Amino acid sequence: MAGGNLNVRRGPSIDYNFVGVLYDGEVSKAVGRDRISRWVLVEIPSQPGVNGWATTETKYTTIQGDVSVLPFVQVEPASPAYIRNCTKHILRVLPTGVELLPKTEKPYNEERFGVGLYQVYDLEDPHLDVLQDVSLSEGKTVDIRLDWTGEKSKCE
Repeated sequence: MAGGNLNVRRGPSIDYNFVGVLYDGEVSKAVGRDRISRWVLVEIPSQPGVNGWATTETKYTTIQGDVSVLPFVQVEPASPAYIRNCTKHILRVLPTGVELLPKTEKPYNEERFGVGLYQVYDLEDPHLDVLQDVSLSEGKTVDIRLDWTGEKSKCE
């Protein structure tokens, strides 16, 4: 690691849950790779016996050696994570900028997202305050049921 910390995941994409961190300056041994060598399976130094996946495509990753000679490791697909708009308003999800249409506009009221933290905004809110903070993990669907006025809606 160089210049910052790097999240280590259960599988080779942002769709997988976090299992640990490689801290700035930490060195780890790669023991496998994904099919196209964009992710490597590494030993997590702060968690003996625990392996996880780190991307090779970040400014925080420094690779020594040829990743393509590592053995290919297949991982079961991640369970998708979604945010669903159950309100009558259009919502915007940041940092992605994705807009979720009202619940009456199925299936466009729901979107798949990577594991991580998001903020949801009601575009009818004149102050554009954060409506809800969302923490997504594998297999989780978060329903946004309250609009900025406090009106509660059911997901149908």
